[in-house]
Amino acid sequence: MPTRYEFVPDESQVWIEGSSSVHPIRAAATGLSGWVEITPTRSGLRAGSAVSGEVRVAVERLESGNSLVDRETRRRIDAGRFPEIVGTAVGSERIAADRVRIDGDLAFRGETRRVQGELVVSVPGGGGSSEGSAGRVVLEGTQRFDVRDWNLQPPRLGLLKVHPGDRGEGTPGRASGTRVRAVATRVRSIVDITFRHLQRCQVSPAGVGGHPGGGL
Repeated sequence: MPTRYEFVPDESQVWIEGSSSVHPIRAAATGLSGWVEITPTRSGLRAGSAVSGEVRVAVERLESGNSLVDRETRRRIDAGRFPEIVGTAVGSERIAADRVRIDGDLAFRGETRRVQGELVVSVPGGGGSSEGSAGRVVLEGTQRFDVRDWNLQPPRLGLLKVHPGDRGEGTPGRASGTRVRAVATRVRSIVDITFRHLQRCQVSPAGVGGHPGGGL
């Protein structure tokens, strides 16, 4: 049974690297939100387990350090109408103990495209004592995109022209890479919460409801 985890925005980031006619372009955003359902083990993923989830990043959080480029990029994206980039996992395949191939839908500026990539799954500190009991998991992956697939033309400001990305032609200097690192914490169920409460009260579950040892 997969365990649900929610991303920790302050510890989850995306980095985008590309090129332009003048110099490399780099942008980053902290504050990814969303969730993932996964069955982690001490070494990564349980064999045969599936992964599902959703990740969101606000367009306004993406910053390159060049305010002119950022402003023009947001204008072209129409960030007021489409404030988020949303990725949704629709299929998965475990390809190694710590690696999973994900098929997903990427929604960007009102357009949705099917994408595929790989994620590395790690469990800080080796996780819990049983499958799915780890308190935190880390998901990391890198992928290349071409923004023209979402009908977006990259910004151009004077002599600076941002290259659109990589459609697989292998054009030197024009590949754009997107790297994600997301930290997620396990969502506690009502059973977990109740049991922890009973432990704090030094009451066993058998002692609830008027039985010997009860008395919340």
